[in-house]
Amino acid sequence: NFSQELFSSSLRYANLSLHGQFIEEMVNGRLPEAAFHRYLHQDNLYLGKYARAFASLASRVDKTDELVWLLNESLNFLNEHGSANDTSMDSSAFDKEALPVTVDYTSFILVAALGESPLLAYSALLPCQHLYDWLFATLKATRHIAADNPYKDFIDQYADEKNHRVTQALEAFVDRYVQGGISEELAVRAHEHYNRAMQYEAEFFTQGLQDDTVFRMSGSFQSHRSWPAAETWQVTLLV
Repeated sequence: NFSQELFSSSLRYANLSLHGQFIEEMVNGRLPEAAFHRYLHQDNLYLGKYARAFASLASRVDKTDELVWLLNESLNFLNEHGSANDTSMDSSAFDKEALPVTVDYTSFILVAALGESPLLAYSALLPCQHLYDWLFATLKATRHIAADNPYKDFIDQYADEKNHRVTQALEAFVDRYVQGGISEELAVRAHEHYNRAMQYEAEFFTQGLQDDTVFRMSGSFQSHRSWPAAETWQVTLLV
């Protein structure tokens, strides 16, 4: 199906994340806390925009089941690492604290969600979800994650089958949009969007390894999906 074609064609970019320094150090437990906190803070800023992109797309779709699912999932993403009332999800916090990759990536997905066809919007939004599903499930299946690895619960959270079901739901919407056939031009643009988002994902992990900004633990961040052994992560930007 088309959603799987999109992912398959992007594997060379997905592998940049899987085999990158950030994930390798996470798997062996040697990722510096400062790098993880930096990444997590940027991810929270990203999720604030990601949730808004889902809500924007929801306002434009025709099918009610799709509308309901997208709106519910937008709320879930606001709670991905903590409360939806967390002020770090506000646009003012984003404007002050978002780093370059975070800004570029969220600008890309918001433009797609607000102004492009639903298929192109999904092609920009789906890679984030599918990558985490595939990447952490792959790590669980092929790598040894030590019981005392400080990131084990984070890895388990995204490797959970419930996360895979979110990917499946998104892909079902993508495939519904191509059931009647699409133009070659639209298919090419969808692949371009998907590949671009996958490249941003790899850059996002790398951004966490840069050490010109320091983070420390503060407010509470808990997975909204209540997955087994989900750890409470905390992070605040030190000013």
